[in-house]
Amino acid sequence: MRCDAKLKELSLYIDGKLAGNKRQALDEHLAKCPLCKAHLEGLESLRSSLGNLSPIKESTNFDLEFNRLLDKRLNKQRARLWNWKEAIAGAGASLRESIIYPVPAVVKVAASLVLVVTVLFGVRYQSLQKVPYVEFMSGEIKIYRPSNQTWVMPTPDMRLKPGDRIHAEDGAILNIASKERYKMRVKDKSLIVISKLESGLRNIDTDLSISYGNILVNTTKEFKGSKMKLYTPACEAEVVGTAFMVRVFENRTWLGVLEGKVKIVSKVHPLKTKDEQRIATHVSSGQKARIRSYYYPTIPQLFTEKEWRSIQELYQLQESQQIMLLIGTGSNRIDNLLRAAPLYIPDIRKHDMPKNIQSLIGNIKDAIENDNTALVNQHSRELELLLEKGPGTRYNVELLMFIASHYHQTRNPQDAMRVFEQVLNEYPESQMAPLAQCAIATIYEKDLKEINKAERVYKQLLKAYPDSVDAIRAQEALSSLR
Repeated sequence: MRCDAKLKELSLYIDGKLAGNKRQALDEHLAKCPLCKAHLEGLESLRSSLGNLSPIKESTNFDLEFNRLLDKRLNKQRARLWNWKEAIAGAGASLRESIIYPVPAVVKVAASLVLVVTVLFGVRYQSLQKVPYVEFMSGEIKIYRPSNQTWVMPTPDMRLKPGDRIHAEDGAILNIASKERYKMRVKDKSLIVISKLESGLRNIDTDLSISYGNILVNTTKEFKGSKMKLYTPACEAEVVGTAFMVRVFENRTWLGVLEGKVKIVSKVHPLKTKDEQRIATHVSSGQKARIRSYYYPTIPQLFTEKEWRSIQELYQLQESQQIMLLIGTGSNRIDNLLRAAPLYIPDIRKHDMPKNIQSLIGNIKDAIENDNTALVNQHSRELELLLEKGPGTRYNVELLMFIASHYHQTRNPQDAMRVFEQVLNEYPESQMAPLAQCAIATIYEKDLKEINKAERVYKQLLKAYPDSVDAIRAQEALSSLR
């Protein structure tokens, strides 16, 4: 027999209620099965213990206290039920009143009109909020309005319209913003036409025709779902969500992308056969491409040092301007960092930073421009000591990376590594931490020629920050070192 079947009969066995033949069979099983016998002894011991317990006596006034608590609970339930009844009765009375005394039709129509007007106003207001407007201008700029066939001078908060022709002279700057969608800058000698401008409840579609000149565009996260197209004499460019710069001169177009991706499509000569294909090229972060009218685009290439410093102007067009190192966002940002990365401080943020720190940053910049290595090292060290002694600021990470970058630029790799390690140890959750670790590995590899240490740090980077863009660079470096 299975023990689990016999265990069910143990309780009846103890109580003496098990039938004779079953009791005999269970006796035989207990003689052979120590497990069931032990279980029986445990049950008998439990029964004996329970038998020794004294009966429970009711406390004084038990019935009175029990009835009091019961009445309290019942009264709460009655009150809740009564509230529901009152609410239902009130709703019924209102319904009966509306049937007996109906609302006049004029009132209903008026209420409906108010609701419709409110909704339409809300939609219109949301659409107007995204219509681009003049944010800032400097120099000689004028806008031709085809609706009244006149040239007007742009003013702050002036909203732009489809067909507006923007003409800027040398040295001029015009900042244009679409709230929470994008910012763009027209600069120097330029002629740009807003050929399409459609603003919906959530998105905005913008088409620009660039005859010549320079334009910088920086979109935001909320740009998703919107569209932007640029037309030049040489190509068409389709923007999804990115930061980029376009230069148009004569029949040539230069495109540089700081972040994201832009698709450029070549144009077909009107006298050529219709079978000629238009070639599309995608230009990604940190890349540039050139194209001439009726020619194919060049293969995207990395920026030169001069081009890189020029395109950093896009950081000034961010929706929320912050103090930041002017480096890229791709896996090649380590190269930008180790070439004395400049620090961008917007005017609206200068009050957040102590004047003595700003002064030392300016001194370092001047020393770099004058190619004075000794002064760069001296002022970098002074800035480092100032950060150690003074109260911490929320920009300490950027400042330390700035200092380390300039130590490396002046051929001082040991001090650069020391500061990069400080960033890694004190700010491991910062976005700069994987970049600092990549910088340490790169210095071991390129400057100190200590390949084993470089491999070790690259592997630590892959383990600690596997999803960072710097992990891509670490993987590439390890592949080349093997």
